[in-house]
Amino acid sequence: MLTQTRGAILTSAIGGAIIGLGLLSRGLLPKWVLPVVGFLCLLSLYPLYIVYEKRIQDGDGESAIARKHLSLIALEMIQEKPLLGYGAGNCHLAGERFAEQSNYRGEWYFTIHSKYLLVWIETGLLGLLAFLTLLINSAWQGILSWRSRVEGLSVLGLACVAAIAGHALHMAV
Repeated sequence: MLTQTRGAILTSAIGGAIIGLGLLSRGLLPKWVLPVVGFLCLLSLYPLYIVYEKRIQDGDGESAIARKHLSLIALEMIQEKPLLGYGAGNCHLAGERFAEQSNYRGEWYFTIHSKYLLVWIETGLLGLLAFLTLLINSAWQGILSWRSRVEGLSVLGLACVAAIAGHALHMAV
């Protein structure tokens, strides 16, 4: 809420929901927690409404529109070097040539916002597959830890799954 970004709010909601549902399924939450969480959710609706109303009325500085052409630039870059990429940390340098093309020249240029496209541009398809494998394996280990029912460790595993799930969605934009 404090950052007033849609991604942070969505990420927090997904992570909180995963942790809450996991703890609820095991009976680890006291009965008073659900009404309190419900009340806090209702209480947060007004500030959340203000944030979104401000974003709708004042606009978002066209940040969402700017991401469209950044993604198009990213796809062109990927087509040029799909397997090996341009090297770690070189996305913004390699992208300048594409950003100076006539169809993007008047647009704002910065590094690509989608983490998945950024990893693919910099490290190629093999690097993207390694990155996705890392995320999936980490989430799987968290799930296995949650299933183990070891006191303390299982809740930590659930928290890791929630963090990875929320962040994985946020990295897409």
